[in-house]
Amino acid sequence: MRNIFFGSIISLFFFSCTSKTKKVEKVEEDLYQCLMSSLTKAEEKKLDSIITAYEKHLIDKGIIASSDARSYWGLYKNIANTGRYNFSNEFDFANKVSFLNRKDSIQNQKLVDCHESIFASEKYLNSNQYALLKQIEATGKANSPVVVAKSMVKHLAVEDFELKYNRLNTLMFIERLK
Repeated sequence: MRNIFFGSIISLFFFSCTSKTKKVEKVEEDLYQCLMSSLTKAEEKKLDSIITAYEKHLIDKGIIASSDARSYWGLYKNIANTGRYNFSNEFDFANKVSFLNRKDSIQNQKLVDCHESIFASEKYLNSNQYALLKQIEATGKANSPVVVAKSMVKHLAVEDFELKYNRLNTLMFIERLK
């Protein structure tokens, strides 16, 4: 009887360690999906190609080391540790993605409504994104790259930069500061 009990416990432990865990969907995926659902397939493809080209340009300029998540997180870590950054580049990412600025107020409102529903959700209020925003707001220095970088490093992990939402925000951060 004792051997059956221990055998069952060991089997249960082994099974739980080797079974695949359910992926927890992050709020960043929801936010990115809001944007994607507002785009046509052609616009999605165009955005993806612009992001890929911009990443390559930033790698060539030495602003990021590669297109992997560790490089994105490392960018913030370096700024947080040194207080220095140089994002000089001539890519003009903002102009290339300006097609995302909708002239149609109905399309804009759908995107705003989608984001607002997420921002009002319990999932968002318990997310690292919310904690990040609150820390930046609390400093009163939301435009300070060093404050942003320190907050990013504190609240987001390397794995968070595997998410397209965080990558896109990083690309916009670089563009804003060039």
